[in-house]
Amino acid sequence: MIIGIGTNRLLAWMGVGKAPFDGLAPPPTGEGNTADGAGALLLEALSAAIGQWHQFFGGQIWTLSALLIAVLLAALLFRLFAESLGQPGGALVLGAFLSGHLELIEHGIQLLYLPAAFLWIGQPAGDSAPPLLSPTAQVAFVGFAAYRCFGPG
Repeated sequence: MIIGIGTNRLLAWMGVGKAPFDGLAPPPTGEGNTADGAGALLLEALSAAIGQWHQFFGGQIWTLSALLIAVLLAALLFRLFAESLGQPGGALVLGAFLSGHLELIEHGIQLLYLPAAFLWIGQPAGDSAPPLLSPTAQVAFVGFAAYRCFGPG
C-alpha cells in the first residue's frame, strides 16, 4: 500500500498522474445551473461525503484486495501443487509473497509507462497503463515463479 501511494504521488508530482485521495471535483456551478440553493447545498454535501469516504477507506480497500488476491492465489497454488507444497500454510505464504510482488510489478509498469506515454503524447495518458499490459506481465511472473519453484509439469 505504501508503494502504491508513493507511486501515485510521484506520478502526480511529475504531472503525469492524478494524486490519490484528493477527493472529487466540486459540483459544477454557474449560469447553466438551475438548481435552487438547497439542491446545490445537498449536492455539495454529498460530494464532500463521498470524497471523505473515499479518502478514509481508500487505503483499506487496497489492503483488503491484496489479502483477497493472496488467499485466492494460495488456493489456486495449493490445488495445482498440493503434493509439492504439503500444507495449506505453505501455499498461503507463497500466495502472499507472489501477491506482494504482483503489486510491485503493477506500480513498476505504471512508473515506466505513464512518463513514457506523457513524453510521447505530450499530455497525461490517464491514470494507468493499457488494460492488458499489467495482467500479462503479472501472469507471466506467476507462471515463471511456479515453474522455478515446482519445475515443469
